[in-house]
Amino acid sequence: RLLDQSLTSITFGKQTVESTHTLVPTKEQWAYSYRSIDVGNKVIGGPYSATYNATYTVVKTAKGWVVDSVDAKAVGAVK
Repeated sequence: RLLDQSLTSITFGKQTVESTHTLVPTKEQWAYSYRSIDVGNKVIGGPYSATYNATYTVVKTAKGWVVDSVDAKAVGAVK
């Protein structure tokens, strides 16, 4: 099965600036469904919604700020 998901809303919390990186907390709402791998990708589950509390670690590189890692924890059940 395939996962078809989209971010429906995001709220940013207070950033924590460290010497080598910045932590950016978020609360995210996602909509998702499961699809068949067969031609046409028929929906086989959902749509569902999920909420996550996530913390993004961003670092500055020569090309600008980039996400180095994400620590996300589901709020409630994810199907």
